[in-house]
Amino acid sequence: MNGCRDRLNADGHAPYRLLFVDALLQSPNCDLPTLGTEWPAFAQLCSARGLRGNAVQDAGIAMAARGHTAYRVTNDCDFARLLDRHEYTLLMPRH
Repeated sequence: MNGCRDRLNADGHAPYRLLFVDALLQSPNCDLPTLGTEWPAFAQLCSARGLRGNAVQDAGIAMAARGHTAYRVTNDCDFARLLDRHEYTLLMPRH
């Protein structure tokens, strides 16, 4: 992937973190903005790939973009693992 480091680690504890976020979302004081139907896809992606750390945030952005059929332009190579090739452009720095 054009020299991108492998930052996704399959031994992460995403399911436990997702349970925590699910509990927060069930709180009566929690207001989740309407972004579409990306939460199930996000939770499935995080669980299936064992995402953790920054990859979880990237997955949320990726699934929100997908939910709105938005095209992503980024210099973050992690999106190459989260979106289909037709959903993003990866900008590479000049050396």
